[in-house]
Amino acid sequence: MKSLLHAKLNTHIESMPEPSWPQSVFMPVVVDKPQTKYKKGDELIYWPN
Repeated sequence: MKSLLHAKLNTHIESMPEPSWPQSVFMPVVVDKPQTKYKKGDELIYWPN
């Protein structure tokens, strides 16, 4: 079942057009916290917006 879902998702992704321009803004997102503000020492990822 899992491999079938992955195959369907890959087919869908391949059918999508390429982006017209690259991502221009990467926003910091706090990992494992339901807030957008972060404190020194918090773990962050940078998510394209």
